Amino acid sequence: MRKTLFSVLISILFVGNSYCQDIASAARSGNFANTLTNGGYLEVGAGATYRNLSRLNIKEDEAAGIGIFIGGEYRYEGFFLEAAQGTADGLNLGYNFYNGNGFSVDILASSLSGRNTGRDNDIGENLSEQALNRALRDQDSLYNGAGIRLTAFQPDDNRIYQLRLVSDIHDNNGFQATFRTSKTRQYRNWNFHTIFSLGYLSSDTADYFFGVDEVEATKRFPEFKPSSAWTIGAEAGVTYPLSENWVFRSTLRVGRYSGDIEDSPFITGKGSFSFTTFFTYVF
Repeated sequence: MRKTLFSVLISILFVGNSYCQDIASAARSGNFANTLTNGGYLEVGAGATYRNLSRLNIKEDEAAGIGIFIGGEYRYEGFFLEAAQGTADGLNLGYNFYNGNGFSVDILASSLSGRNTGRDNDIGENLSEQALNRALRDQDSLYNGAGIRLTAFQPDDNRIYQLRLVSDIHDNNGFQATFRTSKTRQYRNWNFHTIFSLGYLSSDTADYFFGVDEVEATKRFPEFKPSSAWTIGAEAGVTYPLSENWVFRSTLRVGRYSGDIEDSPFITGKGSFSFTTFFTYVF
């Protein structure tokens, strides 16, 4: 496990506050108006973060540091570009097919997360044991899903329900489904939110993220072929507007893998944990 204390982490995060978007952005904004408007905005912030993902094949799976956050969203005639901070959905490009009566349907042309290291092509090609271990630790995690996103709203109870179904179009790495529900509470100017999620990974997707093929196997990373798998997660956070443009946010997230995934040689613990707190300026 690589540990980096007080490193500088720079992330590009597009965080929207209109509906028909990733549930994390919607819950943090506290805006339950089921409306669409053209345009967008930009925000820049800085803060501190700590994470422990319990995964050896994720670069800097445990890290603490300060970071600069740049975000925004753009929407035009139903087309949108977004990426919610703190979820696995990543950068989303799509089109709002239907929006009304407390229900929304989004077509996701691209839901991009992870990174392309180019190391997958090297794995298994006459590498030494040491080199193969390094390649396995630093292999690709890029997943680009296309599919559909369904969102239902209960504004009277400050609740949102969202179902996301995507299939990888980058390298045919299987199918994912995620169901999330959020609850928001307002106390004066403080906006508190919780999000609970349940995720399903097809066997191809689970193998892409957590498996080790026979040709790749080493003593450190023995052959491992997972079946389909489940993940669960929870998030609790608070948002407070300091002024018309300045906003304070703090978020705690925990996650857990299904039993089959926990047997992967890449997994070092029973779940993931992260905490982030930062200040942003919204243009």
